Amino acid sequence: MKKHIKNIYEKVEDVLVHVIIPSAGVGKRMKSYGCKSLLSIKDEKLIDIQIKNINKAFPNNEIILITGFDSDRLITNSPDDIIKIENERYYDNNVSKSISIGLRATKNNQHVVIVFGDVLFNYECLHNINIGQSCIIISDHMEDQEVGCNINGAGKLEYMMFDLPNKWGHIVYLTNKELLLFKKITLNKKVEKRFCFEIINEIISNGGKFVCIRDNNMKCMDIDTSKDLKKAQEFIQ
Repeated sequence: MKKHIKNIYEKVEDVLVHVIIPSAGVGKRMKSYGCKSLLSIKDEKLIDIQIKNINKAFPNNEIILITGFDSDRLITNSPDDIIKIENERYYDNNVSKSISIGLRATKNNQHVVIVFGDVLFNYECLHNINIGQSCIIISDHMEDQEVGCNINGAGKLEYMMFDLPNKWGHIVYLTNKELLLFKKITLNKKVEKRFCFEIINEIISNGGKFVCIRDNNMKCMDIDTSKDLKKAQEFIQ
């Protein structure tokens, strides 16, 4: 199995991977901190930690940062060599709209990773992605109230919802049919206020398939509260 994964990753340098970071929303429990992408984790900005791991996992990449709340500060304090697009109506839509905006910038590329802007993760979370098949990252470090996954015996995702185990790490890789369906579904303005996991469920209902990736070396958590921020300081060494 390890040999199979290695062979896949010998080819990843030849593939352009677009990475969308939706970071437009207001973290209501941390609004006073400003945009969560600029939170400080051991003297590094969260966005810089994310980009460092993205560059390591996908040497040939284009990063698309979707801004909204606290947009001017995020644009000013994030790297100049990434694409930045503002979700101007962030206050009236949800993350699905931000992702849809990012997908337009990927044009016809067939390899897209979505990483939520408030997720702290290590390199292994991206390294374990098989670029040949759509997948989601499962994390043992997410809080109980987060969205969980029903996984079948073959390791494929059946559906996502709250109050399930196997917590989703807010990282998803899209290619092939799943990418096309995500683009098609999010073109409909009626889905602008949906959560991302609801779009993934609809993709599955239309025949899409996602492999669930879990590995002991993978670490990711989202930062929703000041308590999470304190935990994040020691989360990734």
